[in-house]
Amino acid sequence: MVMATSDGPEIVPVNYAISADTVVIRTSPTGLLARHADGRSIAFEVDLVDESRWIGWSVVAHGTGQILPDPDDRSPDRVRARTWADGDRSCELRLAWTRLTGRRVGDGWDLEGSMYTRRVQ
Repeated sequence: MVMATSDGPEIVPVNYAISADTVVIRTSPTGLLARHADGRSIAFEVDLVDESRWIGWSVVAHGTGQILPDPDDRSPDRVRARTWADGDRSCELRLAWTRLTGRRVGDGWDLEGSMYTRRVQ
């Protein structure tokens, strides 16, 4: 996740989930994301590189961040990002993208075979 702070641009690695046209991230209520992403322009990037086959892709989502301090996780249709980080991750950052760009490089693509995550319906 990329955002502007008073110290300049910051890049924060995150675990995420995708729900329709929204990136969902669990975060700390006192962390960089909660302090600097709410109501601000942010960007999210995800990449895959397969050096053995010389292929790769990159997708960037742009939009305005929204912090939900106490998301309702009981809703059956709610997608929840699973966090690997320790500590309080009780907030949720949502990025409903307004611009989505990407590129793919290399030849001989097997789209399903190259994905390390799968969308669950």
